[in-house]
Amino acid sequence: MFKLPKLPFKYNELKPFLSKEQIKAHYKGHHFKYINKINELTQELNYGQRRDLETLIISASSNEPPYDPDTSYIKQIYHNAAQAWNHDFYWKCLSPKGGKPQRELYDVICRDFGNYKAFKDLFISESMDRFGSGWGWLAKDEHGKLLVYTTLNADCPLTRGHVPLLCIDLWEHAFYIDYRWKRDKYIHNFFSYINWDFAEQQFKKD
Repeated sequence: MFKLPKLPFKYNELKPFLSKEQIKAHYKGHHFKYINKINELTQELNYGQRRDLETLIISASSNEPPYDPDTSYIKQIYHNAAQAWNHDFYWKCLSPKGGKPQRELYDVICRDFGNYKAFKDLFISESMDRFGSGWGWLAKDEHGKLLVYTTLNADCPLTRGHVPLLCIDLWEHAFYIDYRWKRDKYIHNFFSYINWDFAEQQFKKD
């Protein structure tokens, strides 16, 4: 059975970026909902105990057996597993310390985007241009090149064979209590609370 992962910070530690009320509603409401739903779906197949969320996401996205041939059921598994995983990843991308990337990752960001500011501007513009619900990502492709892109709804880099380094949740429930319609302000403020130590760990993965 999948469990709601522990937050890597306290509810009030990300102020003024995110309030305690915003984080608590997001974490104990939306994130917990996806955990409960994926447990419900996988228990029907007696399948949840044998795979982690990453494997479940990739299997469901490629429609591997032993899934029911009903496409709508497969989509439910995929979307709920991906949303549960995406939320856990998002929390790990946040830190009260903020800062900038370490030298190795910083150098690769400058190599692939020109400089840090160009990367930041691209990440912000791509995230702001995402219409509707989704996620903004910094990811590493199979050749070690860094990419910035957004995904729709629950989609994530795992199904593209990419290693995600960091992400921002662009669903309205991630920011509406604190920012209302000002998603652009939420996206800009995100850069003061990025956990670059976590992004560095992800960058070093094969």
